[in-house]
Amino acid sequence: DALRQAADQLTDKLIELRQRSKVSSNEQLAVMAALNFCHELCLEKEKNHQYSETMDKRIKMLQRTIEAALIEHGQYGESSEEAQQP
Repeated sequence: DALRQAADQLTDKLIELRQRSKVSSNEQLAVMAALNFCHELCLEKEKNHQYSETMDKRIKMLQRTIEAALIEHGQYGESSEEAQQP
């Protein structure tokens, strides 16, 4: 199903490029389509990387907030200390 969807996307892109450009060579159209898809993939990877970094920062901030709250209430480290005692 995913392969069929990819083939449909490629067909649509080739038709679009054929209509927008004066290029009639199938090989040139295929290269242009490949470049377009690679460019879109690079943009999506960058967005994903930025999102991942943002989420990492938020998770670290939440961890610090939780640790500070546990320390404030005297509960931080108790379970690890109990596990270490014989």
